Amino acid sequence: MDVHEAVIRRILELCRERKWSLYRLEEKSGIPHSTLLSIFHGESRNTGIRSIMAVCRALGVSLAVFFDSPLFA
Repeated sequence: MDVHEAVIRRILELCRERKWSLYRLEEKSGIPHSTLLSIFHGESRNTGIRSIMAVCRALGVSLAVFFDSPLFA
């Protein structure tokens, strides 16, 4: 698994824990729908740190917690 796939899985994992849809994540993070779609559909293989930080803020986790997962080992 590459880093891009790990980021997608981690976002989905954290959303599932909170019972959030991707639409809810969009609302809370301020990330445009088109940006999330391009990340999830592989059109954007290099997810920027700003997008990851926005996801973390919305989900109420730090970057350290986001990346503290076996997915990134």
